[in-house]
Amino acid sequence: MHEASQRVCISDLGERRKTASSLLKVKKEKSKSSEVRRLQEKVQAHEEMNARRSSEVADASDDFYGRLTRMAILFESLIAVRKRDLALAGIEESE
Repeated sequence: MHEASQRVCISDLGERRKTASSLLKVKKEKSKSSEVRRLQEKVQAHEEMNARRSSEVADASDDFYGRLTRMAILFESLIAVRKRDLALAGIEESE
């Protein structure tokens, strides 16, 4: 009977070793998946930041060209006013 109980204990130890090994594998897989998840989140955050920067640059560029266009329109209207003033001055001088 003593020999039978030793075999049961040895068999039980073997099962526990397998269970511990399985637990270690699961833990490694979880740590790998959490590391992968962390890296994916980091990459996604980086991509979002780059997208925001691109949008800001595009907005700044659009804003610059918008201001430039408004300045050109204002300049053209000033030229038109000057021409009209010169034309009126020319008419007044001839009278």
